[in-house]
Amino acid sequence: MGLIGKENVLLELKSSKRTEMKDFINGYLDGFWVKDVLRFKESPYYHPDVEKDRKIFSILDFTNIKSETIKLELKYFFAYQIESKVINPRTAWLQYALCFRKFIAFINQEKVLKDSIVEIRKEKLLTIFRSWMVKNNYKITRANWKNPQQNVVTAAISFFNSLYDFFFDFYDEREEFEKDIWNFDKLGIDFNEASSKRSLDFTEIKEPWKAVTKRYIKERCVVIQEIVPSTAVSAVIRLTYFFSWLFVEYPNWTDLKGLTRSIVLKYLHYLRTTPMGGTRYQRKPTDSHVKTTMVCLSVFLDYIQVNEWELAPTVPVKKLITSAEKPNSYKKRRENNGDVIEYIPDEVWEQVVENIDKLPNRYKIMALTIEESGFRITDICSLKWDCVYKDGKGEFWLKGDQRKVRKKNHKVPISVELASVLQAQIEAVKQESNEQNNPKNYLFPILNGRRVRKPVSTPNIARVLNKLAEECDIYDKDGRIFHFRAHQFRHRYGMTLVNKGVNIIIIQELMAHASPEMTVVYAKLLDNTKRKAWETSREQGALRLESNWKFTPVQLESSAEENGIELEWIRHNYDSLRMDHGYCIKSPKMPCSFLEEMVETPCIKNNCRSFHVDNTFVDYYQFQIIQLEQDIILYKRQGRVRSVELSERRIRNYEKILSAIQENGGVFGIPKDKREVFEDERILKI
Repeated sequence: MGLIGKENVLLELKSSKRTEMKDFINGYLDGFWVKDVLRFKESPYYHPDVEKDRKIFSILDFTNIKSETIKLELKYFFAYQIESKVINPRTAWLQYALCFRKFIAFINQEKVLKDSIVEIRKEKLLTIFRSWMVKNNYKITRANWKNPQQNVVTAAISFFNSLYDFFFDFYDEREEFEKDIWNFDKLGIDFNEASSKRSLDFTEIKEPWKAVTKRYIKERCVVIQEIVPSTAVSAVIRLTYFFSWLFVEYPNWTDLKGLTRSIVLKYLHYLRTTPMGGTRYQRKPTDSHVKTTMVCLSVFLDYIQVNEWELAPTVPVKKLITSAEKPNSYKKRRENNGDVIEYIPDEVWEQVVENIDKLPNRYKIMALTIEESGFRITDICSLKWDCVYKDGKGEFWLKGDQRKVRKKNHKVPISVELASVLQAQIEAVKQESNEQNNPKNYLFPILNGRRVRKPVSTPNIARVLNKLAEECDIYDKDGRIFHFRAHQFRHRYGMTLVNKGVNIIIIQELMAHASPEMTVVYAKLLDNTKRKAWETSREQGALRLESNWKFTPVQLESSAEENGIELEWIRHNYDSLRMDHGYCIKSPKMPCSFLEEMVETPCIKNNCRSFHVDNTFVDYYQFQIIQLEQDIILYKRQGRVRSVELSERRIRNYEKILSAIQENGGVFGIPKDKREVFEDERILKI
């Protein structure tokens, strides 16, 4: 069982700094917190409703603490945590009070601390505390209620970790990049606050590789900002595997100049034979785990070679790591999976609708919103109070940022029913929010606890839906309990639009994709049976929020006119994107670089990345080839050599397109990993 918390560093503070910190704490503590015996009933946080719980009247007694500075630290810990709503008062006096008494007994008996809780390295102090706990017959681990096969630390150890980490941060004046754990809040970069990952942890990497990894992540994530924080977290984890292995196998290495193909293969064998998850969650390594780890290493090595780092390998990366060690392309994965995508089918969604009032209010609304809008779950969690927009025609829109594609204020049309639900949530949250617990005006905020001021974390929606599925027996078509994943809602949205007959180019815009490639997969799943099933479920699937926060089914006949207006708006704005020879999926806000070229079809001639063709254009290209062949015969008779050359080139291009349609289902001008629309590629219309 590994340590929980901060890097194993001893903070060295000058006496002047300790005096400054002591004065700060003294200035912070006033009123109720000046006393040494703190009773909950005498506190400003007391409410008569808790009198039924007798244990709540445990006291926080600081009288036995011999060190005045440690007494101040402990008071400040409780005062700050409670007043900042990181912990609620009931937790402090009910749960923390017992842990607090154990910790006071520990420092009095062992006499290991004199002036501060962090005057000893955490690893050493924790070892002494654990030994004292065992000696006094206190448990240090317990069974995990989520997984009885796994042990976790007890409340007393958790309290120790929280206390030590709190003051480690309080006293630590180093620059963030000097630390072994980088907090995203302190890096000055945009990050997903709905994610449970809020830091970069380099503690497991040994030197000199720790400094190398820090430099790499700092340049790519903070300076250049070509990768987002979540990608940086994954990169650190994957590089930790490699450098931990390298440190053991080649302990004398200080650079990577000697890296060879044979050493890479040795590392690859290590990944294939070493369980995933470290010591806590050991599982057989999957092909995806191995190949994703190799890709991360490949990207890292390529970066340091291109940027001419002194320690970079001398052998080119392409010779060190080949395509065989990398994951299959998106196209290949589609072929292997038979274009199977995981989405929430209608029969499952009907069961969710029937039982939706058994969900907590916020998760009812989140489920409805993600199902109707197609937003990614991270973007749903990050919605703000201004997310519902009503235009001049009286039509409602959901507005929010698309973090993955860095697109600000993306809008999709929503129904009156969903708009009313969201507006009710906005008003309810406004009444509970203030500058302290929700300064960024999140629609689904955490108003107290350790994640106070942050939005609901992304895994929660799937967790509560899977709990609902188990409690309410929500089955799939094969009679098995359905397992929810948040991204299935996004695929359901795409499938719903396809079944509704919406043009794939329109769907591409609504889902913030720059290519209809994914939408083509949705379209292949379309058939009459699915359409009829969708129409039936949709009639029963609309919900209206009543005043008591209950949801009731609504027949959509009353909303037909509104839905028609939405489709009319979409067709008006986007149907012009279909041309005779293919689709132009360029955003209207982006200029066409080839608009003035009229001699040949500019989209084909210039291999435009916004030009796409699917199998609906087969007849067009077959006819054009026949026509051009006839023209060539005529041009040859007339001696028009240049016209013959141009026509033959066009035939070759058209034949390539026909071949691509027959082999791949179409021509897509930009690969999947670059198909998203990025805001900085757009220009505003004047």
